[in-house]
Amino acid sequence: MAKITYSKLGLGKMTSKDPKIVEFGGQSVEVCQYLPIEKKLDLISDIINKSIDDNPYYNPCRIEVFTIVEILLAYTNLTITDKQREDLFKLYDSFVASGFEEKIMKEIPETDINFINYSVRRTIK
Repeated sequence: MAKITYSKLGLGKMTSKDPKIVEFGGQSVEVCQYLPIEKKLDLISDIINKSIDDNPYYNPCRIEVFTIVEILLAYTNLTITDKQREDLFKLYDSFVASGFEEKIMKEIPETDINFINYSVRRTIK
């Protein structure tokens, strides 16, 4: 079998996928279609680290809350203030109750969502 060099594939020249645009609340929200692996790993670490309860175990409800909030923040152009970041439970409630979470999550590639969920649960286990 003949060997092919990595540089000949032109992979380093590939541009990232264009974000999808979702209209919500009169605003155009950009939804990233590919998050680099390094950012995914940071995202997974953040979810895991925030999901530990006051007791020395992982709370499944906290895992759900932080997974949703961190994915939405990582995959969109939405910015929040430091004050808003202090109460991620309130952010979660507003994302879910408004329908924002459902609308945005539909536009994030399912393979990414599955990878993040699997990695979080497998790491905790």
